[in-house]
Amino acid sequence: MRRQFHRMSRAAICVAAAGLCFALQADTQAAHPNVIWILLDACRADHLSCYGYERQTSPNIDKLAARGVVFEQHFSQANGTTLSVASYMCGKYFPVYCLGRGTWKALFRTPPDSELLLPEVLGESGYQTVCVTAHPWFSPESRVWKAFGDNLYVAPQTNRAYADLAMLNQAAFSWLDAHGDEPFFLYMHALDTHFPHAPRSPYDQWVDSAYLVERGTNPNLHTPPFGEQERAYLSALYDGDILYSDDQIARLVVKLKDLGIYEKTILVIGSDHGELLGEDGSTVGHPSQVSCDELFHVPLIMLGPGLPADKRVQALTENVDVMATVIDLLDIDTPARMDGMSLMPLIDGSKEQIRECAFARIPYGTDDDVPRMCLRSAEYRFDTNLKEGVERLYKAPDTIGAREECLAREPEQATRMRTRVREHYYPLWEHYATLPRDNVGMFTTKLERTAEPQDAWVESSLESPDDNKWSLASGRLRSSGFAEDAPPVTFRVEAPNGRWRVDLEADAQLSNPDGTRGSAFAVKAEGEHEFRRIVTDDATTKTQFLEIGVYRIDHGCFTVTLDEGSPNQWACAHGLRFIPVTEDVDAQAVSEQALRDEQLRALGYLD
Repeated sequence: MRRQFHRMSRAAICVAAAGLCFALQADTQAAHPNVIWILLDACRADHLSCYGYERQTSPNIDKLAARGVVFEQHFSQANGTTLSVASYMCGKYFPVYCLGRGTWKALFRTPPDSELLLPEVLGESGYQTVCVTAHPWFSPESRVWKAFGDNLYVAPQTNRAYADLAMLNQAAFSWLDAHGDEPFFLYMHALDTHFPHAPRSPYDQWVDSAYLVERGTNPNLHTPPFGEQERAYLSALYDGDILYSDDQIARLVVKLKDLGIYEKTILVIGSDHGELLGEDGSTVGHPSQVSCDELFHVPLIMLGPGLPADKRVQALTENVDVMATVIDLLDIDTPARMDGMSLMPLIDGSKEQIRECAFARIPYGTDDDVPRMCLRSAEYRFDTNLKEGVERLYKAPDTIGAREECLAREPEQATRMRTRVREHYYPLWEHYATLPRDNVGMFTTKLERTAEPQDAWVESSLESPDDNKWSLASGRLRSSGFAEDAPPVTFRVEAPNGRWRVDLEADAQLSNPDGTRGSAFAVKAEGEHEFRRIVTDDATTKTQFLEIGVYRIDHGCFTVTLDEGSPNQWACAHGLRFIPVTEDVDAQAVSEQALRDEQLRALGYLD
């Protein structure tokens, strides 16, 4: 019996030790919950049913919202992805650009040591970090790409503008299978709620099928000004895409439960900006110069460890607050300095509000120019262009179809908001504008409407196929060499000094009447006397980069002259690419740019 007693004691000790180890592991996991941030690009708050929308577009998100916190008056800091992502990824109003294919003036800024992206902060705290994205702005040479430990860019299928959320889920599930047993930060950037929208069965339940048939035979129906049926059609498509995204989020939740990590994971559901659906009879998407609630009022839902259930916050909050809130929830010490504030005081009820106004900026001119600045309070939207001295004041809610300008009758309110801009936000921009440009990398410029001689080209809306002039819109130069003879045109492009390989991005898929495809140009640059002919020869992508040559720029400007290169082909170009002549250029970024540009155009960018 004594021997048996000792054997039982050793067994009991082993069981106790195993239990203690399990408890310690559980405590560690509880202290370091996972974080998943699902970003639904261009998703408006007012089209989610948990925000009061009449259609049940988000039944699964609604269930998650009931388990967590809904921020009812939440606003983005930009009306487009490129500015918004940088802002919420580091919690700052004027962050250094972090995506791909920006202007060189923005790309080359050097962020201060205190400006860190959320994946950098979490990675330094022991988290595995991964970005799963369908957006081509996330590219290998970009700052945000380099901030994550792993990056999974999911390319679209043939004839699609983007990879859908089901494809992103598939990539994320594989990553979770390998890394789900350690603290992780997963950022998913989905494009299903972004233009272009198309009927998608079975999520097209709100689309009027009879109108869809009629629309296909009568182009006037989808030509501005839009009628009531067209506006209803655009909303129905958008709502269907939200419903599809909602279904895929439910599948992600099931995966987390199957892995046993759902209860250990903080979920964040949000958006970078909103979308216009023709409410004013003409405007669709998110034009960069428009400011209204449909573009800035976005959802934010948070749930998981440390967050209460069934909580709704009515105070004004911003996307820049997300990073500070996650860091607060995880109790992480970081040298990062943010303009955003933790939302925990609003969540725990210790404060009723943390700000009087939400801020946003709208690009104006170059990266050296003061942007338009917007403040949105509970009662007003103030929009000011400090450089031009132009101001607007609107009553809130400020919707594009029913804007109520009130500057003339409420000048005192405008004065208060103008003072806030000048005393708080303008100094932040001034600090940003002093940051040096020490980073050097690949960049692309548009062919702007500054070509000389000016009588050699016309606006694209005035072009005719045989006017012997170039058609020039911002982002595209075009002439039908088989039908006209346009004269040479010269562009002077601002560019940083250094040694650069310069490429022309030419259209590779345009066909002339006899079926000949592609573009042909005659080109000379930087004082060269003779034209050289460059021709596309790869029609697998919409555009092809053709090398013009290698040049040293020492006066801040690159000069290039373009002419038609063939009497039997188009001459169509979209811009110039500059690649530094160094050994550390990202070869993957260079080789993939034509494919990414093709996707960006399908999403409504670049052209």
